[in-house]
Amino acid sequence: MINIKKITNNINKKGSTIQKDFFEIVYNININLNEKNDVYINWLNSFIYCYGDLNKKDNTANAKKCVETINKLYGVNIKNDNIYKFIFSLQATYTTLLKLIVFDSFFINEELEINEKEFISLMNGEIIEKTLGRKIWSIDWFFIITDYWKQIGDLINKFNRDILGYKDHENIDYHVSEEFKKLYEYLFPKEIRHSLGEYYTPFFLTEDIYKNINQYHSINNKTTFIDPTCGSGVFLECLLKNNEDISTDNIYGFDINLIAVLTTKIVIIYNRGINAKINIYQNDILMYPDLIDEDALSENYYNIYIFGNKFPFPKKMYLDKQKLLKYIQDSINGKETELYEQIKKYDNVSREIYINLLKERIEAIYIHNIDFVVGNPPWINWEYLPEVSKELTKKVWVKYGLFEQNGKKLSFSKEDISLLVTYIVIDKLLKNQGIISFVIRMGSFKSKQNGIGFRNFKLGIDGDDIKVLHVDDFSNVSIFPGASN
Repeated sequence: MINIKKITNNINKKGSTIQKDFFEIVYNININLNEKNDVYINWLNSFIYCYGDLNKKDNTANAKKCVETINKLYGVNIKNDNIYKFIFSLQATYTTLLKLIVFDSFFINEELEINEKEFISLMNGEIIEKTLGRKIWSIDWFFIITDYWKQIGDLINKFNRDILGYKDHENIDYHVSEEFKKLYEYLFPKEIRHSLGEYYTPFFLTEDIYKNINQYHSINNKTTFIDPTCGSGVFLECLLKNNEDISTDNIYGFDINLIAVLTTKIVIIYNRGINAKINIYQNDILMYPDLIDEDALSENYYNIYIFGNKFPFPKKMYLDKQKLLKYIQDSINGKETELYEQIKKYDNVSREIYINLLKERIEAIYIHNIDFVVGNPPWINWEYLPEVSKELTKKVWVKYGLFEQNGKKLSFSKEDISLLVTYIVIDKLLKNQGIISFVIRMGSFKSKQNGIGFRNFKLGIDGDDIKVLHVDDFSNVSIFPGASN
C-alpha cells in the first residue's frame, strides 16, 4: 500500500519533488479552469452553502487572511476575487491525490502511464468498480478537470510516479486519519480552514472518549457506531484500532464535505482492507426532511435539500426506502415527476452528482437505532449558517426545547449548532438507552446566555429525557488552536 505517513511528511516538506508536482497541478488547473462551467458554478454554490461567502463585506478580513496565506504557501499572487477558483483547484488536486492513493495501493502492481480514458474512469470511480464490483466513490465536482487532460495529463503521470515511490509492504504503524489530518492542515492552512469553520480532532482525544465508552457498555461484533460529522474519520479509526471485533458492517459516518467522506472511506479501507463494507455518506445532519419540512408533510410532497437545493419526493413514499430509490430511477429515466422537473435543469455532470447525493441522503435517512454516537460536531454559531439553513432549522430548535419561541426572539445568533446536532442525533440516530459521546464547548454547560434549553436534557416538552453520565472538562487545554473550548 501507499505509505500515507511518508507521503504526508514529504508533501509537507518545502521544496520536495512531490510537493512541487502537487503545486504544479494546482497552478495548471487554476489557469485553465473555466469559471462559467456549470459544474464549477454548482461547486461554488455548494461551497458557499457549506462555508459562507468569503467575499461578503463581513467576511472581508477572513478572505484577506486566506489570500495572504495562499500566496505565501503556494508562491502565487491571487486576488480576493480569485480565491474561489484557487480553492477549487486545490480541492480538485487533493481529491485526485486521494483517489490515486487508493488506485495505486490496491489496483496496480507496477508503474503504468495513465491515459485520458483511465483518468476519466479514475475520477468518476468506474476504474475501481470494474475490478471491485462496486464503487468506492462516484462522480463529483472535480470531474471537470478531466476536460484539461491535454494541459495536466503529463503532470498527473509525473505526480503519480511520485506517489508510487511511497508504495511499501510495511505494516501500518500509524494513524491514517491523523496523517490525513496533518496533510490537509498543511495544504489548507489554518487561515483557510478556520475561515471555513474546520477544526480536526486530535487522536488522543478520541482515545479518551473510547475509554469512557468502555466504562458504560461492552463492545462486540454486533455493536453499532456512527460519527455524524466524521471529518477525517479519526473517531471511527480509533474504534477500529482498539477493537478487532468491531465489524465495518456496523460502522457509519456522515459528513457534508465530500472530501471528508472520501477521506474517511480510505481510512476504513486502510484499517480493514479493500473489501471492507463502507457505510460513509454525504449527509447534512441538520436537514432531516421530517424535521425541517413538517408543515409540508401535510401536503403531497416533502423535500430533500442538497446544499440548499430543494428536491421534492411524494409524501406517500416517505417510509419506504426502496420506493424512494425507484422514484429517483424513474425520474432519471425521464418519467415526468416533480423530481424530474427539478433535475433536468442541471447539466449532465451536475445532474449525475445530485442524483448520487440524493441516493446517499436516502440511505442516511434510514440509519437509526445505533448503540453509540461519537464525534466532534462543528462549533459554529447559528448566525453563520447559510440563510436557507437558518430558515429551515428555526422550528427544529423550538421542537427540541432548545429555544423558547415565546421568549427571546427567534434569532439566537450566538447559539452553537453543535447543540442542535446533539439533539438531532439523539432523536434520529441513537437507540433507546444508547450512548452519545460528543466534544462540545464547556460553555454549553455553564453559559448564562446560551445553552439554557440544551441543559434541560429533554427532547422537547413531551420528548424523552436525556441522562448525562460523564463530563470531561478540557477548557484549560488547547485542543484546537485558535478556538476556545
